[in-house]
Amino acid sequence: MKAKAIILLTALGVLMVSLCLAEAVSGTCGTGVTWTYSDGTLTISGEGEMANYTKNKVPWANYRETIQTVIVNQGVTAIGNHAFNSCFSLTAVTLPEGLTRIGAQAFFSCTSLSSISLPDALTDIGSYAFGLCEGLSQITLPDSLSSIGDHAFYHCSALSSFHMPDSVFSIQAGAFAGSGLSNIRLSEQLDYMETGVFQDCPNLKEITWPASMTSVPPGTFAYSSIHVIILQEGTTKIENEAFRSCKELTEVYLPASVTSIGDYSFDGCSKLRDVYYAGTELQRNGMTNQSVTTNTEFYNAAWHYAESGECARGIHHLQDGICQNCGRSFDISGMTVIQLPENLTVLGAEALRGTGAQAVIVPAGCTEIGSRAFADCPDLQYVLLPEGVALATDALSGTEAELLYK
Repeated sequence: MKAKAIILLTALGVLMVSLCLAEAVSGTCGTGVTWTYSDGTLTISGEGEMANYTKNKVPWANYRETIQTVIVNQGVTAIGNHAFNSCFSLTAVTLPEGLTRIGAQAFFSCTSLSSISLPDALTDIGSYAFGLCEGLSQITLPDSLSSIGDHAFYHCSALSSFHMPDSVFSIQAGAFAGSGLSNIRLSEQLDYMETGVFQDCPNLKEITWPASMTSVPPGTFAYSSIHVIILQEGTTKIENEAFRSCKELTEVYLPASVTSIGDYSFDGCSKLRDVYYAGTELQRNGMTNQSVTTNTEFYNAAWHYAESGECARGIHHLQDGICQNCGRSFDISGMTVIQLPENLTVLGAEALRGTGAQAVIVPAGCTEIGSRAFADCPDLQYVLLPEGVALATDALSGTEAELLYK
């Protein structure tokens, strides 16, 4: 009888604990903002901003490892610092329209989170907001976003591509350091970037630097796997260690506007073979910092100059079929040509991927060409584009075609 009583009391205890765990728990997490946790779902409701916390002081800290879903309801305008830090089981997040800020380390180390869509009113992503989200492979950014905080996507190893809206004008230090990015389109309005933004990115292959940025900041691509870098006219300075130890870098495209090369900016770039320079040899010799000892590979590479008849930037400006940079003529007669409709304004992502065309003519009214639009076209030789078209960085991924502007 005594043994049976013990078993019964134990069973009752387990039942009581289970009932308690099943009940919703709740509290406040800011002025006018409340939280409720029940059965793996954390819901934030109310009006205004969530409070900021340190990692272990969030009101739901005891439930952090069991949170699978976060729902932030309409009316909440900011997610506080460390709000969901180390919610290792978090897989689904719903954010409201009207949310303007995601605080520092808000989703830090949410390793099971694979995708998230950010609302249209969002302007700021805080420091380390998604740092160490190793499973994050898809994220949608709104056109309202203006700033990306330092290390915001630090070591997001599954994040392979990233479309940055043109509203972004500021990226803080190390924002994508150690991430899995293989391609990224940078904002054409970007005018401020801190150090090491793409440092130690093992999959990054090619990037076109926006004309709005007048310099490549210190350590921007250091220790990354970048193969090709294209700098546009208006860039004047490559700062210290910008491409240090980029051991896969083979080609650099420089505009004539570059006048300064920083110390160790190309140190350790052991595969660098070609520098395509839109200026003259005399202009190159006038660059600040001709220190061969800190940039040996850079100055020992084969330099190609516009005056020699080579188009230094790989982008040709045509008038009557003649390149205005180098005098070279282009003839696409006899080729398999795709002439896109005159009323086309946007060529969508992967629109012509894998086609057998040898040349594509994009009409004058086209303003935007999407991700991988001409990808994987082995026979494509030329793409004729109107001036001013916004071209995704990876539009020609896996394609060797030349861009011809007219």
